[in-house]
Amino acid sequence: MNSIHLSYPKATLEEYGYKNHVILKTLWRILKALLVAFSVFMLYISIVLIAIQSFNSSASTTEFTGFTFQNYVDMFSKRSLTN
Repeated sequence: MNSIHLSYPKATLEEYGYKNHVILKTLWRILKALLVAFSVFMLYISIVLIAIQSFNSSASTTEFTGFTFQNYVDMFSKRSLTN
């Protein structure tokens, strides 16, 4: 009996449909880090803006007219707020 030995070329991963997603994974990791950083920034910027506005001498919050501690003096001089 004669057996014929056939030799086929080895298939590559791309021929099986494999796609290298290293670049997409890296971009996604960077995007997630930027999204987390932006979210934390947005959370803390509101606290910073409220703290800055608490020293504003104007009653309007749209303009900063001057620096004052009068709001804190008024707050601590009221007995209902200190008890």
